[in-house]
Amino acid sequence: MIKKTITLAILTLLLSGSVIGDNIGFIDMQRILTTYKGAIEIQTEIKKQREDYQSFFEEQQKKLEDAKKDNKSEEEVKKIVEEIQKEMRPKQEMLIQYEGMKQQGLLKEIISNVQDVRKEYGIDIVLDKQVVYDGGFDLTYFLLEKLNK
Repeated sequence: MIKKTITLAILTLLLSGSVIGDNIGFIDMQRILTTYKGAIEIQTEIKKQREDYQSFFEEQQKKLEDAKKDNKSEEEVKKIVEEIQKEMRPKQEMLIQYEGMKQQGLLKEIISNVQDVRKEYGIDIVLDKQVVYDGGFDLTYFLLEKLNK
């Protein structure tokens, strides 16, 4: 998901200025996302948040199972389910917002650095490696070097 979003955004932003360029470069976004320290940290943070959410969800499930084991009435079980849903919804929304904010920040940082590297090497257009069949100048190493400083 993060890879597709970043790839689409980079293509949109970088191709919107000019359709034909003399010099075309490309980056391997998959490699950036798996090698760039900042991206790894963000992915680790997101994973931690998801694990925390999952733990909370499992606790709530246990409450529901315990209520059923204790032979609570259908009305009581229904009330417990409503309470769980009421507690889960804001946590789920916060998780979604957190992931979006982190991914957007990462994307801005990568694009900013892509633009700097592009200018430094006299490149007109930068594409994702997945859309380049032949030719072009691979900027991945230079971008990673700049990002990881």
